Amino acid sequence: MNEDIYLNDTIEYKKSFYADKTYPFWINECGHTYCGPNYYVKRGVTSYYTIEYIISGKGYIQENDIVSYPCAGDTHIFHSGSTQTFYCNADDPWEKIWIIFYGPLADSLFEIYGLNQHLFFKGLNMREPIEKIIELCNSDLYPDYELMSRCSTIVFDMIQQLYLYKCKNELELLSLSVADKLKILIDNMWDYTMSLNDLTKQLYCSRNYAIRLFSEKFKISPYKYMSNQRLKNAKRMLATSNIPVSDVAKNMGFCDSRYFANWFKQRTEHTPSEYRKSHQNTDKDV
Repeated sequence: MNEDIYLNDTIEYKKSFYADKTYPFWINECGHTYCGPNYYVKRGVTSYYTIEYIISGKGYIQENDIVSYPCAGDTHIFHSGSTQTFYCNADDPWEKIWIIFYGPLADSLFEIYGLNQHLFFKGLNMREPIEKIIELCNSDLYPDYELMSRCSTIVFDMIQQLYLYKCKNELELLSLSVADKLKILIDNMWDYTMSLNDLTKQLYCSRNYAIRLFSEKFKISPYKYMSNQRLKNAKRMLATSNIPVSDVAKNMGFCDSRYFANWFKQRTEHTPSEYRKSHQNTDKDV
């Protein structure tokens, strides 16, 4: 696993264990991080899973092509086999606790509970079980095989909580109107190559029907709303990261960074680089 890590002004307390691949479950590391303003991590393909709980602060995470913005009270996970980039808001850096683990038991749990495509769990409080694992790992009361067994039961319970959270959100989504469902899909878009037709297929209704209901309820067409959200997220990425403009363009669904720059300037009167320079480290809601 290749890593680019910048931890200036960051304080981190962690416990690490040597790998023992004979065990079905293994904690690699766990810890408590007080992020500095310049906290930044970029990982190549990893073979570990991570569960983090954000105690305070704001930040940005990207796993493969999926982007989220976890803040205080949120839980997020990273998956084995993914690339990862994450950093905190310089004006409101994270304090977070986390566990990193792996093994065939972890692989099976994520697969069986359908969590391989889920990254962000807004408002899900996983502080207590993560702190329990950190406490166990720092206690030196148990031999490694017993320690990992005890930790695995806690992680199993955490996986079930993540699964129930996912199910609850899916059930709540089913009870919403077509217009509300479409708005949620647009708000949570990460692949901007998707068309409105692609989104309405997920709602099992015609595009024209969804457009009419959305426009009636929100007084804006879904096309215009999608464009506004795309611009908002482009601004957010530019203001809160040092990701190259070409990569921001790709995240926003543009194959050509010059086309993205022209599109952005038409809507803001600034090039992406100019906007970044004038808004770097400002609040995300720009």
